[in-house]
Amino acid sequence: MYSEEQYYKALEVYKETGSITKTITILGYPKRRQNLYNWINRKRILPEGKSTFRGYNTKDHPRHPLWN
Repeated sequence: MYSEEQYYKALEVYKETGSITKTITILGYPKRRQNLYNWINRKRILPEGKSTFRGYNTKDHPRHPLWN
């Protein structure tokens, strides 16, 4: 189990580096990459440069044409 201090330090290092691998290499923890992904998702930190836009769903160009 990781302390709250380790949790916040990992999020801080990730925010600086923008890389899961670099964060684990620098800190030496968490042992599983999935733990860090879960911590990031818990805080809802989106990687820099990534957009949450998923396109428009219009009548002329539906996102899922077979569902209509």
